[in-house]
Amino acid sequence: MTGETLMAYVGRAHCGCVQAATLDEPRHADQVRRDVAGFRRWGTVERMTVEDARSAFCLSPHPLFCPCSRARAAIAAAREEAV
Repeated sequence: MTGETLMAYVGRAHCGCVQAATLDEPRHADQVRRDVAGFRRWGTVERMTVEDARSAFCLSPHPLFCPCSRARAAIAAAREEAV
């Protein structure tokens, strides 16, 4: 390593949890572009250091099972029942 800080693009779900990441690697620009496009389909994209990306990851094994997403779905369902 030459002392460079490794950067990554992360996909953040609407609840705010980081669900996916891809290394910002110029040699693989086509794959990075595809990954980032996929992240945009279900949330937002941020660029951050790899270390920050690692610490920001949601601990859920799958975006559909993210605790934040489940909690929001339960709140939405409760609101619909109340109407």
